[in-house]
Amino acid sequence: MDAAGVEGLALEMRRAAGAEDDAIVSLVDVVTHWMGPRSIETVDRMVGRAALVTVDGRARIVAHRGAPDLRFAVAHELGHWALRSVARAELGHAEEERAANTFAAALLAPS
Repeated sequence: MDAAGVEGLALEMRRAAGAEDDAIVSLVDVVTHWMGPRSIETVDRMVGRAALVTVDGRARIVAHRGAPDLRFAVAHELGHWALRSVARAELGHAEEERAANTFAAALLAPS
């Protein structure tokens, strides 16, 4: 999936969650719109800043409450979920990491 496709996916997800194209997006609103209620959990301690996990067959984002870039980390993990679940993209690890970064940037700061 190329960068334009990833940015388009982020824009589609912003719009579906009710955010205008150039508005500051409520990340919680976008995540809960797509992944369901209680899809984000913040914790005081964890290795790394955030992770996409599956609990009882349901995807959730767990994030370190004190991470300085918490919004980007959560948006990045949402990007992993969106690439796999919405776009059904099959990417290698490095390519998916780059795409998740592109998704997070486009979601939080669209052109």
